[in-house]
Amino acid sequence: MTDSHAHLDACEEPAGALVERARAAGVTRIVTIGTGIESCRAALEIVDEHDGVFAALGIDDAAEIPGLFVPNFYFGCEADDPMNALAFLQGRWPFGAVLHAMYGSDIGHFDVPSLPDVLHEAWENVERGWMNRVQFRRFMFDNPARFYLESNDRFFAGTVVADDVKRLIAATRE
Repeated sequence: MTDSHAHLDACEEPAGALVERARAAGVTRIVTIGTGIESCRAALEIVDEHDGVFAALGIDDAAEIPGLFVPNFYFGCEADDPMNALAFLQGRWPFGAVLHAMYGSDIGHFDVPSLPDVLHEAWENVERGWMNRVQFRRFMFDNPARFYLESNDRFFAGTVVADDVKRLIAATRE
């Protein structure tokens, strides 16, 4: 059975308790409705915490869309693609969004046995003035680090970049 219209974020009782009560009554799927930006964020958190719970996002204004979606998407890019720089142009995308482009898709090619082999091609975006050094760092380090840490907070433990990753995370929290 599916509950197709719930507001799990708006109840006094914790969402987890509500989900458990629904499961005991035979409900296997719940659609929780977000109503506004904060409610949508809460609905997405509930979805992450409970299997069988899905969110319908009631977005009141198109300007809310980047805040809900941009932080969750990363784009693996080839080193030599001149379009990579567009991801960092705040005025280029609606509502000032900056996309999380990251170096990485070249590794799947038969002719690229190692990522450092094409690193110089990524730097060409800086040499040509399409990307500045801060944007290049985000492309090469910050965005990939955040991407991997979101699924495993110990991903870089014991590696040569572990301290740099800790500094990145500390700076993000400040």
